Amino acid sequence: MIDKLFFVVLILNATGLFRFIAPQVGVSIGQVSLVLLVLNIFYLVAKIRYSKPLFLRVGMGGWLFVLLLWPLLTLLYAPSFDVREIGLLLYYFSLFFGSVVYTVSNGLGAMRRVMFVSLIVTIVGMPLSMMAPQYFEAVGAL
Repeated sequence: MIDKLFFVVLILNATGLFRFIAPQVGVSIGQVSLVLLVLNIFYLVAKIRYSKPLFLRVGMGGWLFVLLLWPLLTLLYAPSFDVREIGLLLYYFSLFFGSVVYTVSNGLGAMRRVMFVSLIVTIVGMPLSMMAPQYFEAVGAL
């Protein structure tokens, strides 16, 4: 069940569909991103059997440094401190690491399904944006 939920999280991120849905239901993209961050972390905790060995692998330290620690260090000389930036960094790292855990626990076939469904959703969205542009205006205004 948790894998199916994370499948949806991956589809929402790969297609950017959450950016389209958020304004339509009257919530901000930040609120949706926060919910997705919580789901990412929940997935990593639920899959601790896979997460822990991957996190402790030698090469993971480099990814942690590049995707999380180095960008956090830039906050030291940033003109202003923004908690949102820290949240986004955590979000991107948890999404990256969650994708790795998802692939390891479910196999490459599962990740291929994610990419295939994402491609289909994107292909369907292209003509929809031409036929009903008013639905996409809220996203464009962001």
